[in-house]
Amino acid sequence: MASINTLKELLRSQISLYTEIIEVLTKEKNAIVTWDFSETNTLLAKKEKLIHKEKLLEEARKSLAERVKTELNAKDNTLSSIIEVAPEEDKDELALIKKEFQKIVVGINNESMALKILYSTNIKVMNGLYTQLGILSSNTYDKKKSNNSASSVQIMG
Repeated sequence: MASINTLKELLRSQISLYTEIIEVLTKEKNAIVTWDFSETNTLLAKKEKLIHKEKLLEEARKSLAERVKTELNAKDNTLSSIIEVAPEEDKDELALIKKEFQKIVVGINNESMALKILYSTNIKVMNGLYTQLGILSSNTYDKKKSNNSASSVQIMG
């Protein structure tokens, strides 16, 4: 069945792309830790390109999975449903691909969480430094109260 073989190739392409995304996220994490702003900006641009590729591959996957769903009479176009009704010679390979996807999702999640923590920590460090230097405003605005005193920046002119 040509459609299912094309789907397997497309899924392998997605796995390759997601593996590359993990590598970029890891490099970005290292660039943040070493405060390498130039490398961070380069990696952010690379991530944008990879995200664009991912969107294209995902659209192709959805379309192809829908075709395979119709051909195999699966209940929906998810990989799990396709595996259930796939010919025996394709089930094992599709199950392996699914496991690879699950590992990759965990990897992307782990790297993304690490980046989120690093960015948050760096922002807190820099805000603390700016506050100590009198550069950052200490105004707070929330629903309970507002502090409308002049900030250090306003006083310094």
